[in-house]
Amino acid sequence: MRLTISACLFIAMLLGLGACQRENTPEYGDATHPWDIGDDSIASGIPELGGNQDASDGDSSGEVAVPTLRGPILSQQDTLDTDQIPGLWIQVCRVRDEKMDLYPVEEMDLLQLTPENKAILTIVSQGEIYQTIEGNWRKAAPGKFGMSMGEYDEKVSFAEMYGPNFLYIWDYDIQLGVWYARAQQNASNQIEANLFDTSRGMLHFTNVVGNSYQGYLDSAHKNDLRGMYVGGILTMRWEDQKGKLGGFAAFIVDPGWETLDGVWWIDDYEAAPFGGPWTGTRMAGENPAPAE
Repeated sequence: MRLTISACLFIAMLLGLGACQRENTPEYGDATHPWDIGDDSIASGIPELGGNQDASDGDSSGEVAVPTLRGPILSQQDTLDTDQIPGLWIQVCRVRDEKMDLYPVEEMDLLQLTPENKAILTIVSQGEIYQTIEGNWRKAAPGKFGMSMGEYDEKVSFAEMYGPNFLYIWDYDIQLGVWYARAQQNASNQIEANLFDTSRGMLHFTNVVGNSYQGYLDSAHKNDLRGMYVGGILTMRWEDQKGKLGGFAAFIVDPGWETLDGVWWIDDYEAAPFGGPWTGTRMAGENPAPAE
């Protein structure tokens, strides 16, 4: 059975399988994401799973036993909150072969984790649901996330959370990591503002096409920006115009586009997965034309 490249990488990371061969990845576009198809449920197309899993949450406190292996600078403080892990998570960025990139909207797989320790992976291809795989999750130890999908045995990987809305999972065996953001209910369907006063400078989207954008950050070191918006989440690639530093960010956008609440990280897979907060408020001024 053919799987999308993002699904293959995801399953490879969590289950220890071989990675699939790379397929052509679509450019940023205005694809509609699967949760916009059908009824108003954010989990539309994802089957309901009943019953409780007797899965241990592991030790909820203490230091993380980070190995001295090549990889990101993981926190020795346990940030995995089992009360915050459940929810619908969207893949927003990945690191593979020491290279980072954003997921296109039409390839963002969904990972639903329930309070009963059920896991449902929805594989997305070209903006449509391709396949769903069911399994289980648990907190295996401080800073460690365990998941079993389909008929495969549990795979335990290192994981960190940044607040309640951002999750990073890293696998040392195949040197691959994925950033997630929590899908938001009652989110707007399109980009509705393009000027923000942020903690890192003035943010201006100068070119909005569908749910993708380009723009700049006006700060001490001007940055070029590009990214996408879907499900209440704004993703971003930022790069110093002098080419000396670049990285990524993800933001939770309120339904009225009045505030941005996010986190940034640099384009260096051996750095910390999360660099720090990036927040903003909407400024009066030009707004993008409604998407057709």
